[in-house]
Amino acid sequence: KRGLDLMVDKNNFAHIVYHSSEDSIEYAQETAAGWLYETIDSSQQYDDPEPQIAWGSGGSPIISYENNPTGEDTYYKKTNGKWQRLMGAGERYFANRDAVVTSDGVLQTVSSRDPNALTHPLWYWPPDAVSNYIIDSDSARPQLFLDNMNRVHLVYLSQQTGALRYGLLSDKAWKI
Repeated sequence: KRGLDLMVDKNNFAHIVYHSSEDSIEYAQETAAGWLYETIDSSQQYDDPEPQIAWGSGGSPIISYENNPTGEDTYYKKTNGKWQRLMGAGERYFANRDAVVTSDGVLQTVSSRDPNALTHPLWYWPPDAVSNYIIDSDSARPQLFLDNMNRVHLVYLSQQTGALRYGLLSDKAWKI
């Protein structure tokens, strides 16, 4: 199984992250001159990495994927033309993740458990804290968004009922 994700920038150019047939994590960026291809990680330690792309501060792409055999969620951000690893220790065996980087460079991360698990908590990793915590005990498909005032918004579904839920990060706490 090969995963991929797509985002379109403000100039209507596509940005794609994908798990290649060579078993590496790749990034493709559409430009006016054609396509630019880059390898993010070629360690070839993937089973089903589910790569995802999001926008960080200043329109920089953020790439996340599950790095096997450890199961860590791994994050890279493109800064000054180079990919930098942001984090990747401690976030294990989670699917349905998303991340944004605020304008002051702070990484905000959420994820929910594998849909096959018995429980589906929504986890949040505070950037200035040592440990994570649960926002909600019933979640699926979380998505983070950064508005023009640098506020972090969250939308997700109830795993049990399918109901839409919304939250806003305010004063380092989520208001759902």
